[in-house]
Amino acid sequence: MAVEKKNGTFRLEEGLDRIVSPINLIFPDHSKVSYKNGTELATVVFDRSYRIKSIAAVDDEIGIILEEGDASA
Repeated sequence: MAVEKKNGTFRLEEGLDRIVSPINLIFPDHSKVSYKNGTELATVVFDRSYRIKSIAAVDDEIGIILEEGDASA
């Protein structure tokens, strides 16, 4: 579940910073953004709430598929 920050911005749930492989973040509109590892991803702030739908390893990369989250949750 997304973690809401006080200014209406969101981060993905804690713990992703332990991923040491490259990450492809896949948004609900099928756009993709790549990060060198989970530490880099953990610093990203979003303007809306996202939840992790699934995580899969493909070769030496991690794919994280997101879905829209409930901003009030």
